[in-house]
Amino acid sequence: MSWVFLALASATCKAGHQVLQKRLIERVGVLELSLIGQLAAALLIFPLALAPGVVTIPGNAAFHTAAWISIVLNVVAILLLLEAIRVGELSYALPYLALTPLFCVVTGWVLRGEQVTLFGAVGISVLLTGAFALGANSLRDFLRLGGHRVFHDKGVRLIILVAAIYAVSSVYDKSATLLSSPISYVWYLLVWRAGLLVCLFVALRRPLDIAIRMKGLTANRGITYLVLGALFMCEALFQMFALQTGMVAYVLAIKRVSILLTSVAGLIFFRENFSPFRIVGVLAMVSGAALIYIEAGEIPLS
Repeated sequence: MSWVFLALASATCKAGHQVLQKRLIERVGVLELSLIGQLAAALLIFPLALAPGVVTIPGNAAFHTAAWISIVLNVVAILLLLEAIRVGELSYALPYLALTPLFCVVTGWVLRGEQVTLFGAVGISVLLTGAFALGANSLRDFLRLGGHRVFHDKGVRLIILVAAIYAVSSVYDKSATLLSSPISYVWYLLVWRAGLLVCLFVALRRPLDIAIRMKGLTANRGITYLVLGALFMCEALFQMFALQTGMVAYVLAIKRVSILLTSVAGLIFFRENFSPFRIVGVLAMVSGAALIYIEAGEIPLS
């Protein structure tokens, strides 16, 4: 399967768990929900280790170094992203995640020597423009990339920081994946990421808090948490399979289509504000993704 479709599948899963988190976060809390989601993902993927030959963890230092840099960065990003979702509007703040592929142009080149072509850079820029249009409320707002609100909106500031973190962690994700396999690396990533969050909770003496919040757990709520974990797991698997053959900046650019999906969900489920610029944003994001698709050689120019 083409890496483009794998990246789109990862984007769909990401949009799904962001919307689900927005619904759950007020009842569960930022730290609690981050732990629940990651534990559910680890629980679902852990049995793969019991199947012969499916999960093979390399013993070389290069793999573990790349993996642990990503694990630590991802834990930080997860907590910051959840806080951003809690305090901000999905349709306004999340478009700034589109900065990730732009940052990846630099991190991918510095850390892995990947060079984006001019045509690919145009595709990333058009997609980024569309993402900002999704969050604009006026022409002036769009031309100023959100204007003064960018500097005063806590959710936006957190999202920009998360975008920068992802630009680094994604490059190490690719390195660790190529040194092992997508399934083996995602298993390692999810299990240890959940373990790190458990240690964080114990250090902060939060176990009692999560026990109190989980006291009224029902079967439906338990299924919801497992769905959340499944979306985390599938997002990671699709991304790592895409990174096997796709450049980091391109994969992350296509994956940022999740912003479009999440913004639509914000309009439908959370009744967030609608702006005519959203139509421009949709067209621009689709066009940018198409340009990257062409650059990747998936669609011949002639």
